[in-house]
Amino acid sequence: MRLKRFLSLLVLCGLVACFPIRSTATPYASSVRNTTGNTWEFVLNESADNVTVNRTGSTPVNLGALAAGRYTFDMTGATAFNINVAKNAPVGWTAISSSSNPFTNFHLDNGVITNNNVSNGSGGLNPYFGVVYVANGDTVATRSGRAMGDGVYALTADQKGVDLGNNFAVVTNANDTTQAKAPHWTLGDRTVGATTYGGAASAFRLNIDANNNLIVGDWSNANGGVKYATPDLQHGGPLLRFEDAISPLLMNESNQALHGAMVSRPYVVGSVGNNMTVVGMDEDMPIAAGTGNHVWRWQVGNTTNLDPALSTYSDSNGHPDTGYAGGYNSPPVALINTTNIAKNTDNSSNWLDLNIGVLATMTYSQNTKKFYLTQNRNAGAESGLTIVTAGMFGDYDKSGAVDSGDYVLARKQVGNAVQLNHEVSGVSPGTVAQDDLDAWRARFGNDAITAPDAEVDGNNPNLVWSSRQWTIDNGLDGDAVATGIQDVFRNMGGETLITPDGKYLVIHRLLQDGGTNHVMGLGGGASGAVILVPLDANGVPMLTVSGGVITNVASITTDVNNGSGSRRGLAMDAAGNIYTTFGSTSTSATVNAEELQVFSPGGNWIATTSSNGTFKLVPGSGSGVGSGAVPEPASFALALIGLMTSLAVRRRR
Repeated sequence: MRLKRFLSLLVLCGLVACFPIRSTATPYASSVRNTTGNTWEFVLNESADNVTVNRTGSTPVNLGALAAGRYTFDMTGATAFNINVAKNAPVGWTAISSSSNPFTNFHLDNGVITNNNVSNGSGGLNPYFGVVYVANGDTVATRSGRAMGDGVYALTADQKGVDLGNNFAVVTNANDTTQAKAPHWTLGDRTVGATTYGGAASAFRLNIDANNNLIVGDWSNANGGVKYATPDLQHGGPLLRFEDAISPLLMNESNQALHGAMVSRPYVVGSVGNNMTVVGMDEDMPIAAGTGNHVWRWQVGNTTNLDPALSTYSDSNGHPDTGYAGGYNSPPVALINTTNIAKNTDNSSNWLDLNIGVLATMTYSQNTKKFYLTQNRNAGAESGLTIVTAGMFGDYDKSGAVDSGDYVLARKQVGNAVQLNHEVSGVSPGTVAQDDLDAWRARFGNDAITAPDAEVDGNNPNLVWSSRQWTIDNGLDGDAVATGIQDVFRNMGGETLITPDGKYLVIHRLLQDGGTNHVMGLGGGASGAVILVPLDANGVPMLTVSGGVITNVASITTDVNNGSGSRRGLAMDAAGNIYTTFGSTSTSATVNAEELQVFSPGGNWIATTSSNGTFKLVPGSGSGVGSGAVPEPASFALALIGLMTSLAVRRRR
């Protein structure tokens, strides 16, 4: 059925006609809430062809074609509702934001995240559904003249400022710097003795936990770590103890280092105060002296730290804690020792594990148990994209989880002189025996998130795929000028995400290859800063090469496509729209370099937000793709776009 719908969409659009034009989609109803009495409000993220509110126990409310903005409807006599938003537009990534909107102008927009939790957890709607959070790293005014505060700003999905702590009030003054929130976080530079440590990467990468709290990674030396805020940005504090990444790292009372600077978006499971796990790439936590950018896991559990006071603690080395007190006070476990990632066939390393400020990140897929590691390597001597699974004792097939596949592998080898991968220490070494099956059974279900610390074999990560090795295997070169073979996945230092359907890895590249990458860069192939890499069912890239060019990676061209900005944030909302930030500190940057951009995938869709806390997208009438529910937002649009080489983007003002 899915293939039939997909082929029908191809017939409807054709392979050329689906390039983006001025019209676009996907609009949806967000921030739905009961304001007063029987009056409900929602925010439409962009213009729609038609909006209808179907009310159980009452007649429908047909609002017709609407522009982006806030709208209300009455629920007198009705018990439930569905807000149906329809739009029909050609498939193709099109900008639905404008640099002329002052609320999307940020001087140093380090990161962005959208709240995609539609349910409030109690059978109703989450009012924060669709809210956009943007981290700004300093108090320097934008080149367009907007005054900026240091902290996190909130926007409704129509890209307007919102004061979440004041009953979702509309912010009318874009220059109101009090809207930059940092509840009980330390921000800004810090001077220790004769040395000033930068704080511009405080409030760096962002995420949302299961209870809508904002989780904030801090990549600065001055205040590094992980913080959090309540959804309205009014309360919060350090999630991990210490706001500090100055070397030597601050130690707790047991002389243990807890963290350094968090370079990646924190991956979170659970919520603050409720069985929380945090996974992230830490620039400073060493496994061997001088190393960094390893992947760690903090089992935060039920730790809470709401609105703490400033700390008065100093460690045994006289290193003072000058930030806010409290937070999780135990060291992490190393999930991936990046030093030990296997090398390529030409003996080149896949990962640069030095603590020297390399912009890198990680994304984890709970479905495939894979970690996607990217780093900004301009020369291409190392792998820009490396996919690994974490070592787990009992994970004999190296899948990243102790599951049935391990039993099948071990059972076939019982009695043979075989050394199993990740064999439990002391259990029949060198020979597969019943003890190995018993050890597997005792650990069944363990993965990178759930395994007890002692069951993590972090020093032995499993290399699944390397972009540099793939480059070598396919006889390609990512730099037509430099001597030797260079990785075609160069300049991968920006944020990454996996689409909800698991079919694409999205990467916001730095894209400063000078036009020498003819395979997948400015010189040819996918020339946009944002690329969508197709993945197979196991989460491994499926790349097609023709004439020395990768032909099935789509890209999105941003306003400052190959500028010098290093922040390069990335997010995707529930309807499949992509959000990017640039965050340039360059004095030569343009006004457009300081903006949040939003891109829609287009298509013919009806987005339904329901009072029971559900959201879905279905093909619109006459789309030719059937009427069944789409498994994940915009998955068909993404699948079609993945067939195209690169998509030009026209702005809509």
